[in-house]
Amino acid sequence: MPEASSQTKRKTGWKKADKRRPGIYKRPRVSGFEYGYYDTQLGRIVGGQPSKEVAEEAKGKADSRKRAGAPAPQTQSRLIRDLGEEVREAKRRRNLARFKDWERMLDLFLAELGHLKPSQVGPDRLARLLRDMEDGTITGHPLAPASIRKNLAPLNSIFKLAMRRGFISVNSLTLLDEDERAVMAGGGVRDHYEWNPKEVSDLIAASERVAKRRESRYDYSPLIRVLVFLGLRNGEALGLRVRDVDLLGGILHVRHNWRRDGSLSDTKTEAGVRDVPLSPGLVDLFALVIPADADPDDFVFHAKGNPRRPVSYFNFRTRGFLPALKEAGLEGRGITVHGLRSAAVSIYAASGLTLAETADAMGQADPLVTWKHYLKMFDRSKVNERIRAAQESIELVAEES
Repeated sequence: MPEASSQTKRKTGWKKADKRRPGIYKRPRVSGFEYGYYDTQLGRIVGGQPSKEVAEEAKGKADSRKRAGAPAPQTQSRLIRDLGEEVREAKRRRNLARFKDWERMLDLFLAELGHLKPSQVGPDRLARLLRDMEDGTITGHPLAPASIRKNLAPLNSIFKLAMRRGFISVNSLTLLDEDERAVMAGGGVRDHYEWNPKEVSDLIAASERVAKRRESRYDYSPLIRVLVFLGLRNGEALGLRVRDVDLLGGILHVRHNWRRDGSLSDTKTEAGVRDVPLSPGLVDLFALVIPADADPDDFVFHAKGNPRRPVSYFNFRTRGFLPALKEAGLEGRGITVHGLRSAAVSIYAASGLTLAETADAMGQADPLVTWKHYLKMFDRSKVNERIRAAQESIELVAEES
């Protein structure tokens, strides 16, 4: 029986699994090993088997097929594993950023689903995969909904390729039920918190107390204030440079976005380029944060000792924002850094700004997006008072009539 060539084994990582089992091979995967057998009809190693015994059984069926004169099945390109390798190669050619994290998740998916065809991975199997990602069964540590959404990108690419090839007619990720799709959406904007004035005040005061702790390395309270009162996106706030702050005119020029990969880019959308008016209190805040001798290209919220680099988002979140939430008694309520943008939208709307005016200040072209995704009730107690007053006026009209 022909054996797999040394060149084939070297390129694919296959090695003989056992001297007592000729024609059975193995190669390492994220979760242990996968096994395969050399198919003489196809002229290559066919993998995807979970154990030596299963590989031997598959090899026996292949040998029987050959003896019977049946044609070799052309199923290689239909497996998720092989589609995944095509997607991997395409991404390598494009030299996309953060490829290592993407490739790591691809390997995890191929280890779990690689031996299956795309048509065999339905919504039930994907729902189980989502649960395994949530509780850390696959990754070794639990993943937040937003991380799950990001890490599903390789699998989504595989399903799209399978659709183009005609192996499936619909992307199985789109067949998940509403709750499962909410996980894919990273928690979604539906989870934005409904604020009231006291909670906003408590959060700001708590951030100032956290900054005064002996173990604190940085005062993140000004950044929290800016995010709450201006509603900037996280990257827009971190990307602010001294040249963007007009203290005399009381205007903040939003022009750039600091990405988490450490690069300064354009704003998320064209509408993100905007001039935001500053209250006297915020002008004073920026005047305290920006040194008098600062260079125009220095970042406003810069790393300690390095004005040419903004503070790390992850340091801000773990050392400033989350401790402030805990100190303010707001921990465990689903409040995120991005949720501060929703707080700003709600404050603006409650202060009497129209939806169009609020959307313009937030850097959003479509006011309906602002209303649908970010606007929440602010200071519900006052809203309830106005509702009661309206009810009383209706009662008076009814009595008079």
